[in-house]
Amino acid sequence: FSKIERKPYKPFVNRIKDASEQTQEFYNTIKNELLGYKKIKNRISKRYETFKLGRKLEARLQMTGKTLKLYLSLDPNEFDQNYYKHRDMSHKKSCELVPLLMRLRSRRAVKKAIELITILMEKENVVKNPKYQEKDYIDEVLAAIDDPEKFVCVQTAPAVRAALGEEFGYPMGTDVEGKMAAALRRIGFNKVF
Repeated sequence: FSKIERKPYKPFVNRIKDASEQTQEFYNTIKNELLGYKKIKNRISKRYETFKLGRKLEARLQMTGKTLKLYLSLDPNEFDQNYYKHRDMSHKKSCELVPLLMRLRSRRAVKKAIELITILMEKENVVKNPKYQEKDYIDEVLAAIDDPEKFVCVQTAPAVRAALGEEFGYPMGTDVEGKMAAALRRIGFNKVF
């Protein structure tokens, strides 16, 4: 038998960086929509980006191939599948907390995803932050990383170093500073503090 060679896993940030302009636009639109609500915080891990209200997972963005996927903590059975074109992923353990899946392949899908985000935030009694200003997250970070004349540094808080392990299945509080630093260097940061 010959060994099957596997492609090295491409981190979420690199997948977004290499995605089409339209997919990057969809990513920015959905991320700005989610972060436009008060008390919603995001965290980027190797495989996806999560959005939490306190400790409760509300949404997750993930790239599979060339498709941007949005998972929401809504019951898929409450919504018309013919209208929203969503899938019920509650049978998968990794999707227990965010069972409603939408594939964001068109502007119409993004528009319907924003409708679902609005419904989700209303259920959670979360209001829009009037002071929030939309940002283009992709250009900001990637332009700095790709600029050969810039020496790009990143510094993380101790809480991030301790909490990041949970996203990869380590026990709560496990310090994964070395793994995090290695991942940040692979993304393109010159120095990690």
